[in-house]
Amino acid sequence: MPLSARAPGALAAILITATALAGCAGPTVERVVDGRVIEGRFVSAYAYALYGRAAYEEAQRGQRSDAGGRRALAALEAAASEDTESAHLWMEIGALRCRPPGADYEGAHAALERARALEPEEATIRRALAICHAAEAAEARASGDGERARIQGDRAREEALQAVQLDPDDVDAASLYASLLADAGRAPEGLRLLRALTIRRPGSIEAWRALTLFAQATHNEVIAERAARRARELAPRLAAAIEAELPPLAPLAELDDALRRGDLDAAHRRAKRAHLPLAEVAVRAAALGRAATARADAALVLAADPADVTARIALAVAADLAGDAGALAEALGSIPPSPAALTGPSPLAALLFAELLGRRVDSGAARAWLSALPALGAAPPPGDALLAEVSARVRARFASPPVAR
Repeated sequence: MPLSARAPGALAAILITATALAGCAGPTVERVVDGRVIEGRFVSAYAYALYGRAAYEEAQRGQRSDAGGRRALAALEAAASEDTESAHLWMEIGALRCRPPGADYEGAHAALERARALEPEEATIRRALAICHAAEAAEARASGDGERARIQGDRAREEALQAVQLDPDDVDAASLYASLLADAGRAPEGLRLLRALTIRRPGSIEAWRALTLFAQATHNEVIAERAARRARELAPRLAAAIEAELPPLAPLAELDDALRRGDLDAAHRRAKRAHLPLAEVAVRAAALGRAATARADAALVLAADPADVTARIALAVAADLAGDAGALAEALGSIPPSPAALTGPSPLAALLFAELLGRRVDSGAARAWLSALPALGAAPPPGDALLAEVSARVRARFASPPVAR
């Protein structure tokens, strides 16, 4: 892993790890890395200091292309001149030299090949080589050099495959190889690779997240959603981030999905999680055409609070959907004639009632209703696809502004 991916607080572990990848020629010492005793080469205090300086510069920099990155590279090169047999140092040097813009690909490959010669069975070195070849391929494509792009792309996949074969449980290596396969038009192979990883490591959050992101990138929504759900089960603390990445997993989307399926228990659980009152569940059911669910939930709300206007609108829309003129008349008769007298229907309820007026009265009545509700001027909030859909539909029909809470 490049220096930039590590926290400064882990500096001592980094310095120890720098020797763990080294060969065993010359004097040896025993060190403890992640609780394991590892025998490695003796490394001078000066080389440690230089590596520490490089780690510090990397931690301080904003991007690798800035002065901090250049100072880190200089420190690493100085450390390598002191400790020439450290595969890890040469790998880090290669990774820094390969960083665009202004990448030194020739120097990067030379450093990475030296690292591989020192540790031919180290998967992280193969991964670093693959990343560097992929970066060069991308630059070649951008400049119109198709042949160079093809050659470097092939080499990137070869090195990534080697990384996966050397360490089948390395999520980063598997993700890299899968993405390179997708770039080459072989996305199904990449998907199989990552699915196999989740089978081999079913409790790995990282593996499920990798599968989620790859499935999203390759437009496989079904697998992306399943993988994201599993990742969320394994790491509830990441729920907000996962739901932000995958809209179908947002609480309101899951609520609407449960309503569409007629799974009322699940719908009510999702509503509780989304902090949504039962009246809003009823009006969402009405918006989705689930008349029976809308009527049942609205009736429960109105039994406790006959003045709840959102529930009244849900009841009216459900009655209209069911073609029950008597229930519609009863529901409409309980709604005050002036919107100003309302206690505030939810935005979705207000829009549905406008549509009801358009169907049962005329467009003028719908526009009058919408214009009398001052809270309907902003755009729908993100994450509420149903409200956005109904709002767009109402705007198209009645030329009203978008709606939000």
